[in-house]
Order: sequence, then structure tokens, then C-alpha cells
Amino acid sequence: MNSYYWQIIILTIIFVHLGINLWLEILNIKSLKTKIPPFLQDIFSAEKYKQSQSYTKELTILNLIEKIIITSLLIIAIKLNLFNYLNKISISISSNYLFQGTIFFFLLFICIELISFPFELIQNFYLENKYGFNKMSFKIFLQDKIKTYILSFLLGGILLITIFFIFKNFGKLAWLYAFLGVSIFMFIIQYLAPKIILPLFNKFIPISDSSLKQKIHNLAQKIGYKIQDIYIMDGSKRTTKANAFLTGFGKYKKIALFDNLVNTLSHQEIIAVLAHELAHFKLKHIFKQIILSLANLAIFLITLQLFLHQPNISKALGIEYPSIHANLLAFSLIFTPLSFILGIMENFLSRKFEKQADMFALKFVKSQDLISALKKLAQNNLSNLTPHPIYVFFFYSHPPLTKRIKYLQQNSSSI
Repeated sequence: MNSYYWQIIILTIIFVHLGINLWLEILNIKSLKTKIPPFLQDIFSAEKYKQSQSYTKELTILNLIEKIIITSLLIIAIKLNLFNYLNKISISISSNYLFQGTIFFFLLFICIELISFPFELIQNFYLENKYGFNKMSFKIFLQDKIKTYILSFLLGGILLITIFFIFKNFGKLAWLYAFLGVSIFMFIIQYLAPKIILPLFNKFIPISDSSLKQKIHNLAQKIGYKIQDIYIMDGSKRTTKANAFLTGFGKYKKIALFDNLVNTLSHQEIIAVLAHELAHFKLKHIFKQIILSLANLAIFLITLQLFLHQPNISKALGIEYPSIHANLLAFSLIFTPLSFILGIMENFLSRKFEKQADMFALKFVKSQDLISALKKLAQNNLSNLTPHPIYVFFFYSHPPLTKRIKYLQQNSSSI
């Protein structure tokens, strides 16, 4: 197939993907209800509910504007051969194909960041401020960006060079060697993140509340989770939104509670939230999601191998000299429909896991404590309480709050 037809295919994919996203976001906005769901009236005041609707609308509109602008610029870049210009810059800087490809993607990353940066500022310092979420100073914002850039260039550079080298030199089995290399890289990052990466952005202080600490240890012991550390994370220096998470492997496992969470929820509610999180461990959801991620990676790399040495797909982007990195960019656009479908499947499985974790947690905590915690977190985060079912199907990794409360109430008698 010549480059002209490849370009038509790529542009069609871009337009259809944007159209589907626009339709779903508009559908979701229209699904907002003026009346508070009955079983949330005890936590959501009329004013708070109105705020949650306004926040959802404004955040959606901002994201849509960003998507439209980025998509429009992508189409312009293809039609005006701007990717060829970036490619020529990378070639002029280095004669080595490994560095050419890495420089090309770094330049592309910088271009995308320049477009996205104003939207990040608007979201953090206008929208999040307006609704009382943002606690981050501009200094912290810039420090976070600089740290993220350094990590992206360092880790991304290693990953890109590895992929380019493997696909250049390992023939038909390149996808397999790339799969092994990327998988090992991912596990190393996950293993080291709690000790090296996360502390670059937040402080983790050992929990000082002895009563809460003992309750968490008791819960972990009942579930069979060998807990190493429990930390309070200073999430409040950036946002009022609350969260908790488990991270790491082996001896580097840790439970982290946002200080916002500790200040918002009662001990019983915190234990209920952690029972849900630990249920993912006990039910092997984390392991299953890792397997699914690896399967998706394998699909991507196998499909990539089929396209990687076809010169006309990079020419479809206006790139004069075909290369592995140019074909990788073109393929990433062609792969969009399959990636979209895989994302739907991942979200479906994730929602199933979330319900299983909720039900498992009820073996150790009272349903009213978990329901109360979910309600408070939804109120604190101004969550959308009435998402459209189709939007949920495509994008939600968790069941909607109303659905979770319904099945938790139905199973409360079994506690």
C-alpha cells in the first residue's frame, strides 16, 4: 500500500477517535441530573451537588478543548510535513540511529508539552483553585514538572534506545526480545518506585497514630498481607483530594495514606478503605492486571513488528527518510483503534475486580463504614454521581458510586 492510502487511513483513525471521544463526553455531560440521588442526600447538600456538576462540566470542556487543539495540530503536522522537520533536526544532531530516534521522540515530547502546559496551568491554578482543590504553589508545580522531565528523559531514553536496538538487530524474534526487555524494565521501575521515585515528589512519614496503626496491622494479619511499612503521605501540599494506595514488591511494599484521607475519614472508614485495597492483593487482582498489561504489551509489539519495516507508513506522515522511530510513531497512530478496544476490556475487568474487592472487604468491615467512606470521598472530590452508562462502559475503571452503594447495601445483612 502506498503512502497516500496509509495517510488516509491514519487521518480517518484520528478523526473517528476524536469524534467518538467528543460524543461520549457530550453524552456524559447531558447525563448530569439536577436532583441528588436519594441515598446521597445525607452527605451532599444542594450547593455541594451543584458544585460537583459544575466541576464535571468545566473539567470536561477544558479537556475537550485540549483534545480538539492537539488533534488539529496533529493533522496540520501531518499535512505540512512537520514531522519530517523534527526528523531532519534529529539527523543533524546525531548520525547514530539510536540517538536519532531518541532525539526525535524527545523533540516530539517537548512539542506536546508546550501545547499541554497552558491547559495544566488552567486546570491547576484556575479550575482546581475555583473548587478548593489546589493547594500547590507555582514553585512546587514547576519543581514537579522538572523532576518529571528528568525522569521521562532518563527512563524514556533507556527504553527507546533498547527498543530501537532490538528491532534493528534481532529480526523476526525482535518482538519477543523487546517484550522481555520492556517487561523487565517495568518490573524494575515498580520495584524501586516506593524507595526512589515516589520520595522525589512526596514525603512519607511513618504513621504516628498508634491506635490506627494497630488496627491496620490487625486487618492486614486477618487478610494475610505481610505488611512492612505504613506511611502518611503529604498529599495536602498539592490537593485536598484524598486517597490511599499499596505500592512496591517484596521488602519494598508499603501502604501509603494521604494525610487528607486521615483527616477526612474516621478510623473505621479508613480501615474499610484499606480492606478494599488489601482485597485486591488477596484476590490476586494486581497479579492478574500485570498479566493483562503484559498481554497488551505483547499484542502491541507483535503488531508493531508487522509494520515497522514498511517505509510507506512513515512517508504517510510526510517523513522523507524511513526509519524505525518514524515507523514507530506512525504505527502508534494506526494502533489507536485496537488500543481503544483493549482499554474498554481493561476497564470492564477493572470494574469487575473493584466489585469483588468491595464484597471481599465486607468479610472484615461493616458495609456502612465502607459506604460512608465512599460517600465522603465522593463529596470531597466532587465526583460525578450520575455518569452516563455508555461513558462508564468505555472509560470507568470503577463502578459508579450509586451502583457500589446499592450492592453494598444489598449485602449488608451478611456482615
